[in-house]
Amino acid sequence: MAVKKETYDLRIKQGATFSRGGTYTDADDIAIDLTGYTIRAMIRELYTSSAAMVSLTCAIDVPLAGHFTFGLSAAQTAVLVPTGPAPTQKQSYVWDLEIEKAGVVTRLLQGAVYVSPEATK
Repeated sequence: MAVKKETYDLRIKQGATFSRGGTYTDADDIAIDLTGYTIRAMIRELYTSSAAMVSLTCAIDVPLAGHFTFGLSAAQTAVLVPTGPAPTQKQSYVWDLEIEKAGVVTRLLQGAVYVSPEATK
């Protein structure tokens, strides 16, 4: 996924490991060097919720190529409760992902989180 500060909805399977990766690029699809940056992401019930449901594990894998990954363990996705009947899940949560360097924070991604229920536990 090439990322240019956009909305990106997550579709998570409850109880399963979740992982995604992306490359932060400029308007010409040239990778932005992420050397010296930190990255973080959280899922909340609402944007205004005081506490996060879960914090995603985030890493900048190849800084010069602008590549990063983020994800959740199976135990973390197990606590996310789906809303609405399957398969037409309603939005369960919201999320965003930010990078930071020298006190400057940039939100790269944000969106809704949809959780499909787990039958095998």
